[in-house]
Amino acid sequence: MNNTGKTVELGAIIFESNDPEVLVKGAVRDGVFSYITEYIINHTQLNKLINQIQKLNDDTDVNKLIQREDLYNGNILYSADLSILKNKSLNLGELFNLTALKKIRA
Repeated sequence: MNNTGKTVELGAIIFESNDPEVLVKGAVRDGVFSYITEYIINHTQLNKLINQIQKLNDDTDVNKLIQREDLYNGNILYSADLSILKNKSLNLGELFNLTALKKIRA
């Protein structure tokens, strides 16, 4: 998937404590086109995403948006609603260094 010139308006991030994959929900904007999508990223990319969001939103502690929920199997579910942030749009190419992503779109 070519991410050059595309931006994503972040909606939410969701991941479990022992899962190497993180689900990122949002809307991709490519010129005049826009579509809702979900991406699977790793924790390194998640750290980069959180750092970039924090730089764009100095007045908000992004880490405090992350909610924790204990699951029945002993795992922990982490989620964050990023749609409440003022600045939530990121360039996909810069964010993911143009690596291949798994895109989920129905």
